[in-house]
Amino acid sequence: MITSDSVVIATNGSGLRPDLCLAVGVTGHRLTRLQNVDLQTLRATIAAILSNVHQAAKTVATQHAVHFASTTPKMRLVTALANGADTIAADAALSAGWQLDACLPFVRNEYANDFADGADRENYEQLLIRATSTFALNGERHEADAAYEAVGRVVLDQSDILLAIWDGDVGRGRGGTARVVAEAIGRHIPVIHIDIRLGRATELLWSGLADFEIEQPTIDLVPRADAATVMDAVISALAMPPDNPVDQRMLARFYRERSR
Repeated sequence: MITSDSVVIATNGSGLRPDLCLAVGVTGHRLTRLQNVDLQTLRATIAAILSNVHQAAKTVATQHAVHFASTTPKMRLVTALANGADTIAADAALSAGWQLDACLPFVRNEYANDFADGADRENYEQLLIRATSTFALNGERHEADAAYEAVGRVVLDQSDILLAIWDGDVGRGRGGTARVVAEAIGRHIPVIHIDIRLGRATELLWSGLADFEIEQPTIDLVPRADAATVMDAVISALAMPPDNPVDQRMLARFYRERSR
């Protein structure tokens, strides 16, 4: 067993310890907005970011192994599968062995009309087949902006971190990437920004980087830092067990429980 600050935690498995699970949501531009972007470089950038997030989660799981059921974290990518940034990220996540969770603004067959016949639609169907779970909203075409806005919020509801593949433009209407980023910041969700104008992750936007509590952060005022520099610290803040002695004692008591 280990002892820390008068907290005793038995290391023999009780079956009550959770897996370390981390969900990365995606928002970003469609292919029509990525026409001047080197897609090969973008794919490599996304894959590198997912790898860095995964490695940081592994480090937390290993360092705090007594608190988790396994030192192998369960990684999820949550996406609306819009043709472009979403589908590129989905392909990268599946290639890395991540779970894919799809959130659709319309029922499956209706949403298929967002994809051109041929390779784009086939890729959409294949991604749905490979997805671990699919959640489809009953959006209406005559209120498409509302449906895209709603599905963006569903993605945020499921996300610990948001990956924003975004040109930094502050507005293209309801359901756009800028709106999703703004809401994520307002919800205190860390946002990894891949600036498509530069083809790399330049910043992490997160109220948690501040030395004081920010009640309602905005895109303009949220603290920013180099994404690569702060990634490990962000994942640790999200995933590591509590260090408050009272919380530790309650957690130790929970671990000691046994099912009859």
